[in-house]
Amino acid sequence: MRSLNILLDGLFTNGSGFAEDNLRILSAIRNGEHKVQIRNRLSGHNPNPTLRLFESTHLETNDVYICNLMCSAIEARDDFRINIARTTFETDRLPKEWVTRLNAFDEIWVPSTFNAGVFRDAGVTAPIYVIPETIDFHIFDPEGDAWPLPTGGRFVFLSIFDWQVRKGFRELLQAYMEEFTARDNVALVVKTYDLTRHRDPVSELTKCMELFQRDDPPPVYVLNRSLQIHEIAALYRAANAFVLPTHGEGWGRPLFEAMAMGLPTVATDWGGQKDFMNETNSYLIPSALGPAKSEFSVFNGHLWAYPSISVLKQRLRQIYELPTEAMIRGQRARHDLLVHFNESVIEARIHDRLDALSARIEKGVTEQ
Repeated sequence: MRSLNILLDGLFTNGSGFAEDNLRILSAIRNGEHKVQIRNRLSGHNPNPTLRLFESTHLETNDVYICNLMCSAIEARDDFRINIARTTFETDRLPKEWVTRLNAFDEIWVPSTFNAGVFRDAGVTAPIYVIPETIDFHIFDPEGDAWPLPTGGRFVFLSIFDWQVRKGFRELLQAYMEEFTARDNVALVVKTYDLTRHRDPVSELTKCMELFQRDDPPPVYVLNRSLQIHEIAALYRAANAFVLPTHGEGWGRPLFEAMAMGLPTVATDWGGQKDFMNETNSYLIPSALGPAKSEFSVFNGHLWAYPSISVLKQRLRQIYELPTEAMIRGQRARHDLLVHFNESVIEARIHDRLDALSARIEKGVTEQ
């Protein structure tokens, strides 16, 4: 097999899903026989010495270009023999201009079968390969220090998400505040962060809570700042369950992380998370598709899922009142992810694709 010279382009250092995915892809490539250089789109974020080393790697030939960004930002490069787009999306379709961008690549890597179907239906004709995301299971381990929450021994429902309507925070607050009161020994902890830095999540959450305000409401705690990955793991350890009634996910990294931590996890039954969530290892909420109502124009004219509020309330109550059953389901979740989505499994998929591309280059053939 011919060793490849690979340029991996994207985010690496801002803690986003794209950045964490790039770090895992980089880890997979460096564990093989190939040479890799990275282009960090956020070089001002002070990458660690290891990342600086890969930024300065010299490629002897331009074999493979992997662009891991949102579809709106990807662009194939004519100076590389093979172009790969690693990307994802969260609704039932793609903007038409994105399809043109994607079809300029030799192949597309998506994290979920959900994405593969949506991309094909949207008109993407480039070969599509499903390569799931993964995490460092040594970091996301239930054993370890827990984040010190001021919840006073209450049963903690945790939700972690970037601040946007798509994440279903309105449905979350409605279900929680309608189902529980302060007499229930529960607390909701919301960890969020506005990547645009143009909005105030705490203020907006407070206004949203007022829509469902009742006498004697249950407590809600908000953590509105960026956390390092080890701090995120500690926050999961402080929780008893995780809930994200999302309208759509290309993969669903916080759901994956929560399940890896052994938490009983509640999510909508539509989207990329269906690749690793099922009725035996999690709590799925039935949903119906409807027009996406987002603050971002890219979703205009698209459909996404609206989870059942009544069933969401039932699942929250079920987990709270039957904690042993919920704990068993959470343990099964971690087991399933360790078996089917560990780093070795995902690395093998990446190596399979790179080996196939190496063979193509050796033969001097690039498929169109």
